[in-house]
Amino acid sequence: MTEKQINAQRLFLMSCIALIATAMTFAIRARLEPIYGELFGLNKEQIGWAYGTAFWGFTLAQFIGGPLVDLIGMKRFVRIAFFLHLIGIVVTIFARDFWTLFIGTLFIGVGNGSIEAGCNPLVASIFPNAKTKMLNRFHVWFPGGIVIGSVLAYLMMDVLKMDWPFLVATLIIPLVIYGVLMFGQKFPKTERVEMGVSYRDMWKAVVKPLFLIMLFCMLLSSATELTTGQRINSLLEGTGVAPILVLAFINGIMAVGRGFAGPIVNRLKTNGMLFFSAIVSMLGLLFLSVVSGGAMTFVAAAVYAVGICFFWPTMLGFVSENIPESGALGLSIFGGAGMLSTSLFLPVSGWFTDMGFTGQEILRNTAILPAILIVIFAIVFTSIKRKKARQIIEIMSSTMKKIRWGMIGGGKGAFIGGAHRIAAKIANSYELLGGVFDVDYERAKEFAEEEEIDPRRVYPDIDKFIEGELGMPTNERIQAVTIVTPNFLHYEHAKKLLLNGFHVICEKPVTLTSAEAIELQKIVIEQNRVFALTHTYTGYPMIREMRRRIEAGAIGELQRVEAQYLQGWINPIIHGEEGKLAVWRLDPKVAGISSCMGDIGVHAFNLIEYTTGLTVKQVLAVLNRLKPDNPLDLDGNVLLKFDKSLTGVIRSSQIATGEENNLQISVYGSKGGFHWEQENPNELKMFHEGAPFEVIKPGYGYLTPFAQESFVLPPGHPEGIYEAFGNLYKGAAKAIRYEQTVPGQFPGIEDGVRGMKFIEAAVASDQAGNVWMKITG
Repeated sequence: MTEKQINAQRLFLMSCIALIATAMTFAIRARLEPIYGELFGLNKEQIGWAYGTAFWGFTLAQFIGGPLVDLIGMKRFVRIAFFLHLIGIVVTIFARDFWTLFIGTLFIGVGNGSIEAGCNPLVASIFPNAKTKMLNRFHVWFPGGIVIGSVLAYLMMDVLKMDWPFLVATLIIPLVIYGVLMFGQKFPKTERVEMGVSYRDMWKAVVKPLFLIMLFCMLLSSATELTTGQRINSLLEGTGVAPILVLAFINGIMAVGRGFAGPIVNRLKTNGMLFFSAIVSMLGLLFLSVVSGGAMTFVAAAVYAVGICFFWPTMLGFVSENIPESGALGLSIFGGAGMLSTSLFLPVSGWFTDMGFTGQEILRNTAILPAILIVIFAIVFTSIKRKKARQIIEIMSSTMKKIRWGMIGGGKGAFIGGAHRIAAKIANSYELLGGVFDVDYERAKEFAEEEEIDPRRVYPDIDKFIEGELGMPTNERIQAVTIVTPNFLHYEHAKKLLLNGFHVICEKPVTLTSAEAIELQKIVIEQNRVFALTHTYTGYPMIREMRRRIEAGAIGELQRVEAQYLQGWINPIIHGEEGKLAVWRLDPKVAGISSCMGDIGVHAFNLIEYTTGLTVKQVLAVLNRLKPDNPLDLDGNVLLKFDKSLTGVIRSSQIATGEENNLQISVYGSKGGFHWEQENPNELKMFHEGAPFEVIKPGYGYLTPFAQESFVLPPGHPEGIYEAFGNLYKGAAKAIRYEQTVPGQFPGIEDGVRGMKFIEAAVASDQAGNVWMKITG
């Protein structure tokens, strides 16, 4: 499916109309509350139970829908919502007693929840570069739909004196519109978070104390907002104004407020907005509980509307910012819990009415809910503020001095260790203080002496390293550690370091398996540590220039991608028995399941995803082990399928006789293309349709800011692998110091997970007889 087959504007309009239909049901129920009581002989508590089913039906759809949308697709889910709405509307039109009203409301409630569960990820998927803006525009139509429903209810019931079924029947209009807009359209696939966080890990996140405390707050904030609106007729009875017009007025203010929320939220921040909402909504409820009618009722309603305007989206924003690992599951639980609380508070409010409490007395008691929120927010936010204060101290300490740095491996005679030390010096942000430099402790001490490192901070193994460093004062212990050991040790070393509070810079591949990589990713998130993976070639200025220009659409819609990485260094070794046994990259126990793809093919894979922003979805690999007794691949070709309708190829070899380090990438679009070669890294060729190609070089003002900050020397002075390496270290240093970074500044744990999944999929494809194999997550 190509982007042209997906009509984003039509699907967005469909989503907005569907949300209007959802919101109109709230206003219509509010107006019909006294009519149902009179016609069906129901007291306020019974109506509360019948109406409550809309909210726990919504909750049911949210809880089930969050995980299901990914499995059955958004199109099927929105279709289900359409038919649930249709059934619910028809049953409600012909309702004649408690149970028919109950059933009709239940179907509508589940339909409403299904629209939220299906359309939220749909809007995010069709506008991947403007998610926040478009989701805000989408959610404007919830209060907007309530305004539409309230005005219709007033005109039809209070002015024209029409029968109530005609009012319910107006819901068929938006239903038919969003149905027509939906049917026959192509829907995108759901957008999954590329973090590798499993449902199990998300569930662990949603039982954290902070999540549970804020979930309780969601119950109170939702009851403050939705229960009051749903019982507006009873609560404002006798005030001398039409309650349904007050409801329209309140939601009109909310619609405008949410439409212009950006500057307010930027100024007050999430925590400030929640404090503001709790205080003002409490004042609004108290104001409504004392006014006697007329204009003052609308003034009080305006205060209340300003208070509740930002409650719902800001509560969701708090979870997304402070507990991001809860993912879509956390947001679904919060949304469902908000509606569930309303279903519980509605019959309670009805019971108070039946017991003789006036509407103003109930409003006064309802003000207790935001008052409780003020107290809880004060405790929670003070705790968060203290935690951030400790982070600020750490930031100030980090920025004033160089990062205290250690190494695991990379000692005397290690080429890659020397490359890391040069990169750190280029970054000018690190001071090497200690580490585990060699499996031979005496050699490690010799190396330390040559580097003028304190011998007391040279350790025989990683456990002694952690014990020794943690025993030092906080302002003296090593902060970040580079791992340059053989592949099979990466997971064990990185895990121990992360769990003990160290930032990690690691050679690739990140682990031996994707399961280990995912486990490390979870630890990185939980420990809030920086994890940098040295896919060195992403540090070249011209690669970064290519990335930014492709992002800006410089070559149009992408059509073809290919990369090659050819080396010949294993060729003479593989033909001799003694040499073959001495190379650890040919040993599966040390190197993992792949030599060629695991060592250099993964670089080509990473470079493709880094520069294009595409996600490889499937691979078909043909790998060559050259000799029957060789367990690992030395050469191979891998076909690629992306998340758009284009394909690509990776050609990689360690037995390309005579080749040195021949890494190249070419990306072609509808308007042009790019070509870059690692052995000539300071030139980026840009192709144009019907015109000569141009050569882009570092050091000039025409480059994007990201590329300009990535070169050190003036034009004409070649920069190479060490400078590229240094750019990764610079990016990692910024993150460690809590400075602002930009996307692509350095590869992270997510790149490690993707790389391992590519390696495993390529090997599995080859072993299965050269078939297409999916890269999951």
